Amino acid sequence: MEDNVRGDILRVLYQAVEFIENGNFSELQTLSDQVIHNASVYQDEYSIGVATMLYALSKVLQKEIIKREHFKQFRKLLSDSTEMIKTMIKNAENFNFTGFEANLKDVLKIINSIDESYNEYIEWAINHAKIKKARKIYEHGVSLGRVSELLGVPEWEVMRYAAETKFFERKELKTISVKKRLENARKIFEAK
Repeated sequence: MEDNVRGDILRVLYQAVEFIENGNFSELQTLSDQVIHNASVYQDEYSIGVATMLYALSKVLQKEIIKREHFKQFRKLLSDSTEMIKTMIKNAENFNFTGFEANLKDVLKIINSIDESYNEYIEWAINHAKIKKARKIYEHGVSLGRVSELLGVPEWEVMRYAAETKFFERKELKTISVKKRLENARKIFEAK
């Protein structure tokens, strides 16, 4: 793991613990988006895992029915996930990436253990997190095949989600004609 990536992950995980402890669960989604840049630039699997975990955790913690009907499990999820993230921080600080990766998987298991009646929702939240993060990495210019490989999400799912979100219709993604590119190039060289 690159030092700057490790630093960003640590910064985000410290903030995640703070947000969880203060009940700012929606902010976890924002943190999730912050590590996606590293995932795109360095194609770093740890960043992808952290982004997915934070997004899924945010979705589950914001689910009001889980808070109401399964309060004990909800409190246990809060406590266990906070402690596990703190352990992830220690492992990242000590360059123990094997332990870090194991902790990351454990947090996803904790999320999955909420209640069997919500397994479908939790599975959806984790899968949705992967697809959403895959699209964001794809937006950063990483090839569809590589994004699919990094996140374990089929290419067609990423493309379908990108199409549903009108990703391809964005103005900044429109290409300019060859004629216009040639005109722009001439202007650059004429200015010198």
